Amino acid sequence: MPGLDSGQRYILTVTLNTTVDTMLRYRRVGGSCRFEKETRVAGGKGLNVSRALRRLGRASLAAGIVGGCTGRDIEQLLRREGLRYRFYRNDAESRQNLILCLPELSPANRVFRQTPSISGHGYREFRGLYRDALHRADMAVLSGSVLDGLPPAVYADLIRDARRRKIPVLLDASGTPLREGLRARPTFIKPNLTEIQHATGIRVRTLNDAVKAAASLRRMDLPNIYLSLGERGAIGCNHNELWYAKAPKVAVRNTVGCGDAFVAAVCAAHLDKLSLSVALSLAVAAGTVSATNFVPGLVDPTAVRDMAARIKLRKLPL
Repeated sequence: MPGLDSGQRYILTVTLNTTVDTMLRYRRVGGSCRFEKETRVAGGKGLNVSRALRRLGRASLAAGIVGGCTGRDIEQLLRREGLRYRFYRNDAESRQNLILCLPELSPANRVFRQTPSISGHGYREFRGLYRDALHRADMAVLSGSVLDGLPPAVYADLIRDARRRKIPVLLDASGTPLREGLRARPTFIKPNLTEIQHATGIRVRTLNDAVKAAASLRRMDLPNIYLSLGERGAIGCNHNELWYAKAPKVAVRNTVGCGDAFVAAVCAAHLDKLSLSVALSLAVAAGTVSATNFVPGLVDPTAVRDMAARIKLRKLPL
């Protein structure tokens, strides 16, 4: 594990469906698009969280599953960034994604390759690796899509493993893995608009809808809830408070990884024992700053602090 000191604590991030993300940057010239630059980074939500944590000055260990030549590329790209990792090597090739960045038309368009699969034996091997990595974790982040062949309750399993060691867990997932994971009561959740509907059945069109969704999730006895509302801001609530935060408009370059930068800021704020309102401001600021960069989760801590001061906060009744 590159750069890992024998006794160092860290935030453990988990990426079950790793990828190499290739950003292709274009600009409009007259009636055509002209290619400018290609950037390749190790991707998947948990790896983006680790990237943002490093920029925010936090130690992390990226755990996950990689396979084939693409898996070796992922490891090499992480080493170049100075990110520490511990992966289970799967037989199936890891994904590669294309992210087409043309700000004049759209923040980003993504082209996904098919998700690889894993055997039951492979999952048991990974889970053993994960349990071992928990020994020095101050917090665990479980985020993103899952490999074919994994059980629907995979995130619930991993949450319970962490809870047995009294390690707080943040879950950022969608579909069945999210719904099953919620039953294990993660310490933090951060669903986006689509995931809120998956979890609650509530389609969020207005702030009032978002408040109703937060109330529905609170009834599941979830301690800390962050709802990402895209460009409309975010909601943060616990058993005592409910806050709404909105960032100023910025020039968006790439929305991929914004939620992961948000998650990284929530983790940092939790370990610093910051209040819910301050944590929400920093999280929205980190997600907003990430949107101004091409590389997913790449944030500048000074820019995050400056943006946090510009976030509009409003306390709402529970």
